[in-house]
Amino acid sequence: FGLIIIFIAKFGTTVLAAYQVANNFSTLAYMFPLSCSMALTILVGTAVGGENYDKARTFRSAGLFLSIIGSFITFILTITLREEIASIYSADLTVIKEAGHLIYAAAWQMFDAIAAPIQGILRGYKDAQIPFFLMLIAYWGICFPSCLFLDHTLGNGAFAYWQGIDFGIACSAILVTL
Repeated sequence: FGLIIIFIAKFGTTVLAAYQVANNFSTLAYMFPLSCSMALTILVGTAVGGENYDKARTFRSAGLFLSIIGSFITFILTITLREEIASIYSADLTVIKEAGHLIYAAAWQMFDAIAAPIQGILRGYKDAQIPFFLMLIAYWGICFPSCLFLDHTLGNGAFAYWQGIDFGIACSAILVTL
């Protein structure tokens, strides 16, 4: 996600600023599913370590549900308040108007609400190697090439990178779910 800013630079400083607004806010919103992921690693890992697999399944379901509900709330708030959110970061009206990137950041939040807790659940089951390779495939094999394809072939501009990120994170959610 940090590398993408190099490719967005060609669109100018206003687009870069809007990207940074969306990226920073989505990183803040990501703290909720990330926290669920960390808690699930501990809860599921403790239950599995105690050979209480029913309890591990209960934690898994409750944690995933909580993450999705919390991210759905931030999704709705991000969509409805995107200009207000952008105005927290910048007073420049063109940057605020360019905050349409927050729509893509909102979609990212929903996909991460699935992928992040499942990664924590898998770590609780002591399965970290396969999810690592799945994330590698999703981000470097699917997300990044999709960004470049959407920009250079389809001409989607700066939004191509957000579309590619959303597609990559959706793929990561599907892969770890499977």
